[in-house]
Amino acid sequence: MRNCAVCSLTVSATRRWSRFSRRRRACGICSSLTLRAGIFPYKRRLRYSDQPGAMRPTAFPAWRRNWKKPSNMARRKRLPMRFSAIRGSMVLVLGPGPIGLLVAQVVMAQGGRVVMTGLTQDLPRLTIAKEKFGVEHIVDVQKDDVKELVDRLTDGYGADVCYDCTGAVPSMHLGMDLLKKGGQYVQVGLFAQNEVTVDFSKIIQKELTVVGSRSQNTHDWEPTLKLMSERKIDADKMITHEVGIDEWDKAYHLLKSGEATKIVMHPIG
Repeated sequence: MRNCAVCSLTVSATRRWSRFSRRRRACGICSSLTLRAGIFPYKRRLRYSDQPGAMRPTAFPAWRRNWKKPSNMARRKRLPMRFSAIRGSMVLVLGPGPIGLLVAQVVMAQGGRVVMTGLTQDLPRLTIAKEKFGVEHIVDVQKDDVKELVDRLTDGYGADVCYDCTGAVPSMHLGMDLLKKGGQYVQVGLFAQNEVTVDFSKIIQKELTVVGSRSQNTHDWEPTLKLMSERKIDADKMITHEVGIDEWDKAYHLLKSGEATKIVMHPIG
């Protein structure tokens, strides 16, 4: 006894199975009907499950059932979606921490212009961003007018994209204020609270696109490793201190104060 992969019915072993349906585990009636409707490709372009009913017409949308991969299409090697169209754009990176420095490097590798912001206590990290990574503009939001700078660089239109790497609510509001109409806001940093207050009038009036960023997408690993192999992302420059593992308290205070970016801890002996 076998289960038809289309109609899910149990079919007697004595029932006739076509040569095609033996591979696909479909009964003769379903095989002829679905082949005639163009649901099953003759070549093995798509991989279907062998579970009963997995190949019924409602299991896949029409474009997936009939899609044929072009012969000249290479294997997918693309940048993450949130970095795919920023060449020549004015990009805000809020927060000069390790994540912010990595985001700035990816943006610059794709031809974007970066304005990085931070607090007064983040001055050492902002200096690293400027001197080691070549960030074009750094701003202490507690001392300088970042809006005046962005307006001057964009002729008053505002930034094209904003990546908030801080997870601070005031930073989120600042980023939305500095975006142009139709700009894109990407939330990278995690907030201390699951629920925060968002001014939706800014999103509505400016028609902003607001998206989140998740770091565990496996399709991002290959292009990221490629950028690192080309030295467009240099993680070594982010290491500012090296201490022994018995000096963990010193390392903690260096990170807490903002003086350090990344610390390597060596084992004892």
